[in-house]
Amino acid sequence: MGKDNWLTLAEVAYLANLNMATAQDLLKRFGDLITSREFDDAVKFPPETTGIMIALAVLCREGLGTEKVVELIREINGDGEAGPDPLLAPYLKLIQALLFMVDAQNLALRQLVQAVEKITLMLPEMAALMENLGEKTLEKPIPWLTVPPWAG
Repeated sequence: MGKDNWLTLAEVAYLANLNMATAQDLLKRFGDLITSREFDDAVKFPPETTGIMIALAVLCREGLGTEKVVELIREINGDGEAGPDPLLAPYLKLIQALLFMVDAQNLALRQLVQAVEKITLMLPEMAALMENLGEKTLEKPIPWLTVPPWAG
């Protein structure tokens, strides 16, 4: 994955609808669960970090402690040591559904961006066609537009 696809923490916070202080707090508390890389003196995160940050924020709002959140995220990632805690099962389903939704939104966003890029590439051609259409309309006025049929 090229560095263009990676996001800064500010971009992750924006996409996750979190304020920067919350994103920094989550990164401080759960940094060992989040992949990051340095590019040109800037720390960046893969796009899936957005979903992880949303999940972390939801779990923290639900009142789970740091240890339980870490245990749950490790279980989601398949790194659980002792198997899932039965008390965490509803949260596990919630987070899996949330991550699925974030992936679907990211796909829809990428498709929307591609559509906008295609439309942007077509704009000069459309402007030229509209200009030609305007010139042809002015060349030959339709008689009934200037003189009503009943006046004739």
